[in-house]
Amino acid sequence: MDALGESFLWKTLLGRNDVDDTPFWQQTLSPGAPEPGRPKLAWPGDPTDKTTRSMRDGLAPLAKALNKAWRPG
Repeated sequence: MDALGESFLWKTLLGRNDVDDTPFWQQTLSPGAPEPGRPKLAWPGDPTDKTTRSMRDGLAPLAKALNKAWRPG
């Protein structure tokens, strides 16, 4: 599946067809609580665990980097 397919799949699963790909990933993987109509994906686990916190903190930058890599130059 290509980048457009991945974004389409996740946007459909989360009901977020109201936003472009880059803001979608930034909002969906950003830290903090979800807002109404804006569900989020979070790394599972105890939020006080160091590994869980590290993984969660790395999701938003990862999303930004992947979105740039997927876009044709």
